[in-house]
Amino acid sequence: MKELEKNLLKKQKTKHPFTTVYNSIFEDNKLTLRDVGLYIYMLSKPDDWHFSIRGIASQRIESKDTIAKMLNNLINNGWLSRKVIKKHGKYFKYVYEIFYIKQYTNPSHIQDTPSYLLDTEKRTVSNNYIKKEREDNFYNNNKSSILKYIDHLEKNSNVKNKEAHKRTIIKKFMTMDRSTIEVFEDWRLKINIDNLYKSFKNRLFDLECESIKDEYFLDKVKKNNSDIILIFQGSNKTKGIFQLRHTVKNIYEATSFLNLHIKKEVFNDEV
Repeated sequence: MKELEKNLLKKQKTKHPFTTVYNSIFEDNKLTLRDVGLYIYMLSKPDDWHFSIRGIASQRIESKDTIAKMLNNLINNGWLSRKVIKKHGKYFKYVYEIFYIKQYTNPSHIQDTPSYLLDTEKRTVSNNYIKKEREDNFYNNNKSSILKYIDHLEKNSNVKNKEAHKRTIIKKFMTMDRSTIEVFEDWRLKINIDNLYKSFKNRLFDLECESIKDEYFLDKVKKNNSDIILIFQGSNKTKGIFQLRHTVKNIYEATSFLNLHIKKEVFNDEV
C-alpha cells in the first residue's frame, strides 16, 4: 500500500528556542482544554513538521476521531488554518499554519475542506467520527428499552456484579457490537409481539365485507421475515368460522390497525 504524503505544519517565526504561548488561547471559551493541549503540542514542534492524524494518535491516548475533531475546532476558531495542496490536479497533502494570535477570518475561509478533497485518511476519520455519533445516538434513542433488556438478562442469568455487567453491555451498544444488537432487537420484537397479543387477544372486531358484518378476534401474532402477521379468527352465519391474515411492517402499524378496528381503543406499551 502506497504511503500517504504527510501533512505539513508551518509556524510563525520566533527567535526563542522554547515554546511561546500567548495567554489569549487560554481565554477562548470556545475551545476545550484538550483543544488547547493539541495547540500547544503542535506549537512545540519545529517549522515544516511533517505529521498525520494517525501519527499523532499513535503517540497520544486520544483517538484519530478525537484529534480530527480538535483540529477542526482550532481551525474554526481561528488558531489554525488548513490549505489543500494539489498535485496533477488531485489532492496531495494539507499545509496547516498555526497562529500565536487568533485570526478573525471570514468563516467561509476556515470551514472544513469539502469531502471530495479529503485524503483517504481524513475521509476515514470523518466517517469514523460520524459513526461514533451514530453509535451514541443508538444507545440514547433506545436507552429505556436497553435498560429493560439488561434487567431481563440479570434476572435470567447468574450475574454477580450487576453494575459491571451493566457497564459492559452498555459499552457493547455504544460501540455497535453487531451480535449484541441483533439479540437485543430479537428480544425487543418478541416482547412487543407478546405485549400486543396480551392487549388485544379475545377482543372483537367488526369488519364489513360484501354488506355482511363479520366478527373477528385476534388469534395469533407471528413474525415472518421483516413483516408481522396478524391472524384473526372470524365467524358469520354463512361462512362459519374462518381465519383472516393481515400483514404489517412493524409493531406501530400493528397497534394502529388494531386500534382502528377494535370497539374499545387499547394502547399497547412498546418496549
